[in-house]
Amino acid sequence: MTILSSVIMLNSKKFKSNTLKISIGLFLCVVIYYFNNLFIILGVTEKINYIFSVWVPLLFLTFAIMLTASRINEK
Repeated sequence: MTILSSVIMLNSKKFKSNTLKISIGLFLCVVIYYFNNLFIILGVTEKINYIFSVWVPLLFLTFAIMLTASRINEK
């Protein structure tokens, strides 16, 4: 979450308002929470494998962070 928040702050130079940056950060945290919760519920109800339910959100966040972190250095 720290890496994601730093990527948001470093990559959002077009947003001048700190309130807008904080709102976007909170919105993304809520989306990540519900995405993670969805996979936990799918794992508990055995719709998908437990290992799959743990690693999919982690891999998705890692991929998203790596993609956005690479764009910071391009600018």
